[in-house]
Amino acid sequence: MGQTSTQIEQEIHAQRNELGRDLHELESRVKKATDWRLQTRRNPLTMVGVAFGGGVLLAALMGRPRSLARSKKTSGAIEYLPNAATTYRKEKAWDALDKMKGALIGVAAGTVQNFLAEAIPGFREEYRKTEERSA
Repeated sequence: MGQTSTQIEQEIHAQRNELGRDLHELESRVKKATDWRLQTRRNPLTMVGVAFGGGVLLAALMGRPRSLARSKKTSGAIEYLPNAATTYRKEKAWDALDKMKGALIGVAAGTVQNFLAEAIPGFREEYRKTEERSA
């Protein structure tokens, strides 16, 4: 014979409690992963890299400045003339910053992927399937 309504209610209550525990555990993991103080204590060099990357990203978002290497006076107004050597060095510096920005974005994406793989069962397999479909 089937289960009684009392047994069904008890099973529902037990499942609800288990789901609540799972959600609390997931919430705790997310809080630990996003607590910058805890992450700084555990991984100080990584956090220095993140801070540096944030600065590089902010600088990149602000755009490249005009070259103001040399100036010459003409009729009371100052006209700015670029110096070829200075322009070359600035371009090299911006290229290096662009490469660092790309590397930092790659590291951040990998870190987020690893975090999600730990927090969500089956994430890594689904990610791999999605990657194969898009390739």
